[in-house]
Amino acid sequence: MDAAVHLGALGVVTRLELAVEATYDVSQTVFEGLEWSDFFTGFEQIMASAASVSVFTNWGPMVGQVWCKQRTGLDPIEVAGATAASVEHHPIPDHDVANCTAQLGVAGPWHERLPHFRMGFAPSSGDEIQSEWHVPAHDGVAAIDAVRSAADRLSGVLMVSEIRTVAADLLLLSPQFGQETVSLHFTWVNRPSEVTEAVSVVEQALAPFAPRAHLGKVFSNGRTGIERARRHRFVEQCRTWDPNQVFWNQWLGENLT
Repeated sequence: MDAAVHLGALGVVTRLELAVEATYDVSQTVFEGLEWSDFFTGFEQIMASAASVSVFTNWGPMVGQVWCKQRTGLDPIEVAGATAASVEHHPIPDHDVANCTAQLGVAGPWHERLPHFRMGFAPSSGDEIQSEWHVPAHDGVAAIDAVRSAADRLSGVLMVSEIRTVAADLLLLSPQFGQETVSLHFTWVNRPSEVTEAVSVVEQALAPFAPRAHLGKVFSNGRTGIERARRHRFVEQCRTWDPNQVFWNQWLGENLT
């Protein structure tokens, strides 16, 4: 289990066992017109309103878009304070909706609805830098509000943010290790020096909430959010599996020791 997320430090994966289920249909509805006050008041209910809920925002006066994906045959989805969109949307304003999976409640196979973007089409903007931090679920609203208060310093660098909730797991390097989290994702323009400054702004805003970084995206070196005991446990595992440090590198040393 500890090797399920290992950044390549434990060797090469040669075999993978999947737990699968029979195919099923999903419908996707996008809601809009949500006020921040309604979002904060109904946060838990909104994030649990469907099997998959993603909130896309530019941190403006209104929240933005709430993307809800649900198996067919269940109760209709409702998002208090918002209305179902009558046209399809792209999470990033002015981008082509043809790249996105079908919306407007039209049912289709799970693999054509659960992703935000269609297979074979450009995902997101296609030219971007990404960051993502996870905070404990009970701090979610406060953390979102903290980023919102600093959002004016992200102007011109941010394309869009996505807010999700993620279940707890037991994967040693996972941001969800031992706790349910609220995820705050940031899609940045591809200008690294400006993104570095924006990342610092977000990390400062989230600092009171013990944020855990997505290790495959951009964050400040050494600020993984992985507790010392967890880092030590993983490093010891690396030494056991790879005593000659064949798979070790500078990045791992800077962020996990």
